[in-house]
Amino acid sequence: MDKRGGVKLGMVLFVLIFLFILIFQLQTTSSSNSKTISNSDLIASSKTFFIGEGVSENALTGGINKINIRKNRYASLNNNAPIVTLIEPLDNSIDDDGEIEFIFLVQDDSLLRNCILYNNVHGEWMPDEKNKNTFIQPDYPLHFTIKNVSNGNYGWNIICQDDAFNTNSNNNFSFTVNKILPQISIIANQILKEDGILTINLSNYFSDSKGDNLSYSVQSANNLKISIDHETSIATIEPERNLFGERTIVFTAFDEHGSKVDSNPVRISISEEGDTAPRFVSTVTKDGEIDTDGYVFFECNVTDDEGLKEISLYSDTSGTWKLEEIKEVSGLGVFVEFLIKDLPEGDYEWACSATDNSDQETLSDRQYVEVDIDVEIVHDIFNEIVNNIKYPAFVGIEYSKYLNNSIVLGNLVITKENDKEYLIIDIDNQQKTEKGEKIRMYKKIIVSPNEIFNNNFVSGNTATLKLLIDYTYQGKEYREEEELIVSIKGGWII
Repeated sequence: MDKRGGVKLGMVLFVLIFLFILIFQLQTTSSSNSKTISNSDLIASSKTFFIGEGVSENALTGGINKINIRKNRYASLNNNAPIVTLIEPLDNSIDDDGEIEFIFLVQDDSLLRNCILYNNVHGEWMPDEKNKNTFIQPDYPLHFTIKNVSNGNYGWNIICQDDAFNTNSNNNFSFTVNKILPQISIIANQILKEDGILTINLSNYFSDSKGDNLSYSVQSANNLKISIDHETSIATIEPERNLFGERTIVFTAFDEHGSKVDSNPVRISISEEGDTAPRFVSTVTKDGEIDTDGYVFFECNVTDDEGLKEISLYSDTSGTWKLEEIKEVSGLGVFVEFLIKDLPEGDYEWACSATDNSDQETLSDRQYVEVDIDVEIVHDIFNEIVNNIKYPAFVGIEYSKYLNNSIVLGNLVITKENDKEYLIIDIDNQQKTEKGEKIRMYKKIIVSPNEIFNNNFVSGNTATLKLLIDYTYQGKEYREEEELIVSIKGGWII
């Protein structure tokens, strides 16, 4: 073959090879953008695919349906509906308080869009938009709640939808609400003297078999002041001054679920007494039964139908029971406050006496007060530390302003393990602030973790600081002490 013929043959071979490569690439591209899936695959699969702008139609051959799926159009191959298991209330169950908790569990082989409670509590079978959950955790008990359901028979179900818009079947459960009301026994009619006061313990007449705590209200008659302490269930009935005759009241008890029951009408018979002796509304110490500064206020609240003349204070604060002070007053209702200063620590009794314009006298019940002087150590030293870095803090004491001229303070001392001194503060010469009835004396300090932990700053270690101050009150020495455990938590240890 001559040279010219060889060149022609080479060119032909080159063209053939080029065409072969081009056809191969076209087939490969078509194959990569097309996938053949059988019906059995469709049924078994729950994965998500994308199909293209067109779907090629393949003939049914060999009894097998095939679909050519292309990209970019969303389709789900999940044909399985969610499976919902209704747990509570059980089918045909009976509820006794009208508060229904619906518990269910859902399973699905795909993502879940939402679950919603269906019921006919309000008459019509419908979804309850207030009980809809769009964050569904499969295979985990989920809860919905409806309160204050009236007595009756109802149906319920939970309908869930997955990402392929499949929903579970509508196999409803039913339940019945038959509320058990609080129980009531007959409250006897009451007798009360003019300008007197009456108390009734409602817990002696109302109860609840479900164990609910009860609250109360009262339909009050004119001219009667009625208050109810819901912690003690004590109702206090106080007629207007100089009122006599008969009044009728009705008490109502409520359980924790809104069910209620009324008492029988209770007749209050108030006898006419004419000019009556003073009556104490209350006798209390201002700061309660424990006083922390020896500066005690005694408060007496008194009423009378014709007018008050004197209020007196008696106590044993001096060691024997005696009259402490008399105050002249006027009016039908009087509030009086007495003060005894610088009382030593101890337990004391006291009472008030009231005399009206007709010289009728009433002595109150004896009351009790304990004086326990308190000086409090305050600080903001951390009890947990992460980094071995010095930081600012404050440490000081706080006490009642009424102690300011009757207390002698020593040094505030901070010790480490084995009572080694860490810091001594001359507290009398530190900053002082007054807020309300409290005085604070304090010093700003720099806390060094290395010093507290003796240069052994290791995660998990603990150290104990003791803060104490000695002081003198009424010639007697006292000590206030606090123990602070400081621990090193894991983190950036510097």
